[in-house]
Amino acid sequence: MSVAQVIQLSRPTTRKTAIGSALRLLRGQIPDPSPEEALWLAVIEHAVRDAYSSRASSDKAREDAQRWLESEYFDGVATAIGLHPGWARNKILQIPDIAPYC
Repeated sequence: MSVAQVIQLSRPTTRKTAIGSALRLLRGQIPDPSPEEALWLAVIEHAVRDAYSSRASSDKAREDAQRWLESEYFDGVATAIGLHPGWARNKILQIPDIAPYC
């Protein structure tokens, strides 16, 4: 991870910027994903966006996304596509608004 990425992730100007920074770091770990890896990355991205969204369809959807990101199922998905689950979760937790939930 470059210094610029660390600075951008640690000092985001908006929630959208913070989410985008975290997702770019996750995607960067799998530079040429297979179709299956791309699908699971999209699932992870969707969960992160739902977990942070003030416009999620419901509080239940937000809570479900937050629980999934904490789950062993997330760990299995992350491992299957080549992400270290602890590292990935740490990047997600660096997004300020979700940290209290995970």
